[in-house]
Amino acid sequence: MGEIPTTKNNWAASLNGVAHTIFTLGLTAGKETIKTYLPWLRLPVISWIFDLIVNRFGDAIDQEIQMHLTFLVIDIQTANELKAYQAATEELKKANETKDQDAINKAKEEFKKKLADLVHFDGST
Repeated sequence: MGEIPTTKNNWAASLNGVAHTIFTLGLTAGKETIKTYLPWLRLPVISWIFDLIVNRFGDAIDQEIQMHLTFLVIDIQTANELKAYQAATEELKKANETKDQDAINKAKEEFKKKLADLVHFDGST
């Protein structure tokens, strides 16, 4: 079981919160449904053991879901940033071919911005 990656990504944090809430509600409803069909699971000690086991497995599954959602969000954002970087690279190549210094400077600035968006040395997104 992996740790949930630390990130300053607001999209991932929001998505993880929603997923956690939905999963917790589903887990609670599932436990109660099972206890309805198997009433002996409501006995004091058995109920405690059942809840402990289901909650442990549920927590592990919840963490995995959140980790995969975080990676999915990061993958989507990185793919979009890479496309923008590649487009800026092409624009810079075209500007260099024209030999127009204003167009080259503008393309350089755009290239630097897109490169900074793609590569985050501070760990932010």
